[in-house]
Amino acid sequence: MRVLLVVAALLVGCPKPPSASRITIATTVEPDVLLPLLSDSGSAHEVMALLARDLVQNDPSWQVVPDLAERIPAAEMIDGKLVVTWTIRTDAAWEDGVPVTAADFIFGWRVQSDATQEIVVGRDDAARIDSMVASPDQRSFTVTWREPNPFYAQPRVHRPLPAHVLAKRLLDETGRLRPLKNDPLARAPLSNGPFRLREHVPGQHLLFVRNEHYQPRALVDEVLVKIVPSTAT
Repeated sequence: MRVLLVVAALLVGCPKPPSASRITIATTVEPDVLLPLLSDSGSAHEVMALLARDLVQNDPSWQVVPDLAERIPAAEMIDGKLVVTWTIRTDAAWEDGVPVTAADFIFGWRVQSDATQEIVVGRDDAARIDSMVASPDQRSFTVTWREPNPFYAQPRVHRPLPAHVLAKRLLDETGRLRPLKNDPLARAPLSNGPFRLREHVPGQHLLFVRNEHYQPRALVDEVLVKIVPSTAT
C-alpha cells in the first residue's frame, strides 16, 4: 500500500482503529531528501506525506480536498490576472508548536523563485506568480497569477517552509539566500504533518513518531519505514 494512502487512512479515522502502536512499511527506494521543495521523486514524496502537509490534498478517491487550507477558494480575474486568497486552518502548526502562517508560504515561494537555488522544484509555478501578499494577521495570503491558471488549487502548487527557523539561517548579511539544499532541514525537516522524524539510519530505516501538534491526531504512535534492497536484476 502506498505510504500516502496509509497516512490518509490514519488521519480520517476508521470504525476499528488499529490495535498496534506501530505501522511498518517497506520501500526499495530510500528518499534522498525529506523536504518537498528539494525532490520530485515519487518515492520520496510518499514518505514525505508523513510529515509535510499541503494546502490541499487528494482524498482516497483522488478528489482535491482542503488540507492546510480552510477551504478551496474561488478565483477571480482582475485586469487579466488570476487572483486567489487562501486561508490557513487555525490549528495548523509546525512540530515545535509554532503556527503555520502566510509567511511560510511566501518564504517558500521566494526560495522557489531564487535562480541560485539548485535542485529546487516548483519553479514553473513560482515564475507564473506575480505576487503573494499576507493578511495582517498572517492567517491568509493572496496570490496574483500573471495569467489564468486552471490548476491553481492542485497539490504542490504552494509549499510552505518554516520561515521562523529558515529565514535567519538562509538569509546572509546582504539579504541573499544561502542554498536550501545545504541546510540541515533538507534531511531532518520540521514537520507540519501527522508524524515527525525521530530517527534515520541510512540504508536501514526511518522512524516517524506522532506529531502531537497535528490535528486530527494520528491513530498510531509510530510509522517505521524500512529500506529493503531491490531484488530486481
